[in-house]
Parts: sequence; C-alpha cells; structure tokens
Amino acid sequence: MRRALGITVLTAILSIPPTQAQEPVDRAVIARIRDEGLTRSRVGETFTYLTSDFVRRDKSRVPVITPVFEEKVTIQYYYPNFNPDIIDGLSAMGYRGMVIAGTGLGHVNKPLYPAIGRAIQKGMTVVMTV
Repeated sequence: MRRALGITVLTAILSIPPTQAQEPVDRAVIARIRDEGLTRSRVGETFTYLTSDFVRRDKSRVPVITPVFEEKVTIQYYYPNFNPDIIDGLSAMGYRGMVIAGTGLGHVNKPLYPAIGRAIQKGMTVVMTV
C-alpha cells in the first residue's frame, strides 16, 4: 500500500508541466528607467555637500600609477571567535597585506587588536571593508 501511494505521488509530480523559472525582461520598462535616470534626473539640483571643510582636488596633479603585483596578500573574513593566531601566522609567513572583511558595519572584536598591531609593526598593510 505504501509503495502504491509513493508511485502515485511520483506520477502526479512528474505529470506537472514545467513552468518558466523567470519572467521575460520587459525592455520597454528598462528603457523608461534608463531615460528617467539619464535625461530627466534632478539629482544634480538637489545634491549638497555635508560640509565645506574639505580639500578640493588639484586638477593639475597627475597621478603616477606603478603596476606592481604582490602575491603575499590575503583576504580574511572575520567571524565571531576569529583566532588572532591566524593573523600572527600570516605575518610570520611574510604576508605583505591583508584585507579584513568585517561584520555588520565593518568591525572586529577587541581581542584581534593586538594581533593586527603586531602585523602592522612587522610591515604588513592591513585594511578593512565596510
């Protein structure tokens, strides 16, 4: 009886016609959105700076870009109870840079501070995502 019920259910599932997983893209709507953003946007009229206390860009200054690739760089995703020994180990192995992908607003817990400080003291560049 159980087997017959299973076969009946399987047959019912297999007889359902396949449906589309996604609706087609409405190109007319995309064109309207693009037109609104590119030709009729009023962002430039309503944009204001939060402060006037900033250094304006020197347009005569030309940036110098030196294409260099450093292989000893890593990204570490922070998680609760992240072990500071990981940072110490990377520093001991000669890593030159580390990107820490923080949590929430881009932070790590205080137990990691000393390990990050030691890595920086050894010359590692440590940056963090927000």
